[in-house]
Amino acid sequence: MPLVRCFIAIELPVEVKNELAGLIHSLKNRSLNFMSWVDPKGIHITLKFLGEVSQELIPDIEQSMEDAAQQSHPFQLGVSGTGAFPNLNRPELIWVGVNGEMDKLNALQKNIDINMEMLGFPREKKPYTPHLTLARVRIEAPDFDRQRLGKLLAATSFTSALAVKVTGVHLIKSQLTPTGPIYTVMKTSRLS
Repeated sequence: MPLVRCFIAIELPVEVKNELAGLIHSLKNRSLNFMSWVDPKGIHITLKFLGEVSQELIPDIEQSMEDAAQQSHPFQLGVSGTGAFPNLNRPELIWVGVNGEMDKLNALQKNIDINMEMLGFPREKKPYTPHLTLARVRIEAPDFDRQRLGKLLAATSFTSALAVKVTGVHLIKSQLTPTGPIYTVMKTSRLS
C-alpha cells in the first residue's frame, strides 16, 4: 500500500499570502542568497505534521480530524512580526508570527494532537508554536551571514492588516519535488 506524506493545517486567505509574498520579495532583495524560500502560495499554519502514512489510514485520520473540528467554533487570527528558530543569533528557519484568539487555536491544535495520538501518531513533545514559515537557511551558510540575517529580521516590521478567519482545518498531501513541495487538500473539516 503506497504511503502519503501529509499534515493537518489552517489555510490562509489569498490576500494574506500576497502580503507574505511581498515580504519575501523584499527580504530576497537583501542579498540573502544562502536561503531556501518557500512558495508563498503554500504558506499555512501547521497544526499536526503526520509524515508518511499508509493510504488505508487516511479515512481514520479524516474522521479524527472531523471530530476535533467539531469541538471548536470559528475564530480569528492575525499575522505579524518576524523571527527565527532557534533564535535570531543562529537562524535556521525564518517565520512570521501568528496572534489573535490563541486560546482557541491552541485548543484546536491540542484536540487534533489527542485524536491523532489515538491513531498511533505520537503527541508533540515541544509546546505548540504557531508560525508561518518563509524560508530555511542553508546548512552551509556562514555564521557572518546568519548574524546579518538575524539583525535584518530584528529590524523588519511586518503586520498584516487582514484577519485570518478560521472556519475549518485541512488534511493536506505534501508531494516533495526538486522545485519544492506540491500541496493538495485531501479533506476539509468545518469548525462547528
